[in-house]
Amino acid sequence: MRLIDRPESMSAPEHWPGITLLAATVFLEAESEPEAGQLAVAFNPCNRSRINNWELHRSILGRDLKAYGDGLPYEIYSCWNDDYQRAAQYRLTQMPDLTWHYFYKLAVAAWWDYLKDPGNGSYFYLNAELTRQLRPAGDLPGWWATDTDPASEVVIGKHTFRRRRTLISKN
Repeated sequence: MRLIDRPESMSAPEHWPGITLLAATVFLEAESEPEAGQLAVAFNPCNRSRINNWELHRSILGRDLKAYGDGLPYEIYSCWNDDYQRAAQYRLTQMPDLTWHYFYKLAVAAWWDYLKDPGNGSYFYLNAELTRQLRPAGDLPGWWATDTDPASEVVIGKHTFRRRRTLISKN
């Protein structure tokens, strides 16, 4: 018996409840990270939601509120990139129930501020080593240098977390 149902593999992530979408995002983005890194990843879209007064779906999926098939080469969270759809569906359907419950609890803890944010209020994060490997020029994206505050940097596991340099319009 499942206490909390995992997302339906055939339904579009944009139709899942917000906490379910958050839990799936944390699992897909940070499964192999230490618990503090997983929690920091969970807080990241929550911080975006709080700062911009957005619902979780927009903070995770962007303005178009769509995970796959939107024609965008990159999403805010790479687990929702079109080229990762099959892998994400497979991983979510093969995950043991206890694993799903664990990531759901992390999502709830971040959304309701039950635990301290180990990412120090981050708005952005990336795996710098992997990002450099994947980019043709071996560099980091321009937004990392222009939109983030290096003084706020926290490194947990393989992820580097940063807050925004300055707040932007909430539109």
